[in-house]
Amino acid sequence: MRLSIIPPALAALLLACFDSPASPEADGTRQPVIVELFTSEGCSSCPPADALLQKLDQTQPVPGALVIALSEHVDYWDRLGWKDPFSSPVYTRRQEAYGRRFRRDSVYTPQVVIDGTSEAVGGDALQIQRAILESIKADKLQVQISPVFKNGRGEATVHVQLDPSGKSAARGDARLMVALAENAVVSHVLRGENGGRKLDHVAVVRSLMDLGPLDSARAFSTDIPLTGELEHWNGKRIIAFVQDQQYGRIRGAAFRLLSTAAPN
Repeated sequence: MRLSIIPPALAALLLACFDSPASPEADGTRQPVIVELFTSEGCSSCPPADALLQKLDQTQPVPGALVIALSEHVDYWDRLGWKDPFSSPVYTRRQEAYGRRFRRDSVYTPQVVIDGTSEAVGGDALQIQRAILESIKADKLQVQISPVFKNGRGEATVHVQLDPSGKSAARGDARLMVALAENAVVSHVLRGENGGRKLDHVAVVRSLMDLGPLDSARAFSTDIPLTGELEHWNGKRIIAFVQDQQYGRIRGAAFRLLSTAAPN
């Protein structure tokens, strides 16, 4: 486990890089980019990265990009004084798989992975912005998530549809991933490196499901009942993305904020 220490002065400077949010584009054609932050409440270097992810999510400052944030809390800090209530070995295994893909000897926090193709220290705003700008150049699948409705069995459900676009139609098999995340969380840490601090998180992943392979060269649609792992969906956000096998490039993504009101 390697730690990346970000001095407070540098963290403030990096956040300032995103102080002027871009206006939403009139035609609504921002390119979705998945930004995954691997973090932990037990890591003193992580709060600046959490703040940066929040800034990216709330202000959408990168021209042409729709940043879809995923905050994935790893569990290898849990034995060092504070058990992160949002941590899971699922996210640790995902980070370790990325580590093998990027040929790293070990994992570290905070780490950001952009669209499955590049990584950066979680508080390095300039590197993250460069990676996002590079990612929006890629041709991607068009992914859509419907509002919540009731299926024939009376279950709350969303419909996910994927449409190939241009060069993306020539690509082979990939996997459909669905995440359910808290919109925002405030946590009071009692022990460990952040003991006594109030931490703010955004897009905290509570469930990450692999719905299996699909042919990304063809149109695809499916209904996803909000049951089982996705049952506690009220007031959260759902994210659907298509990722190449072996934790590769993310070919397309979408997210939807889920209303606290039950569907009719």
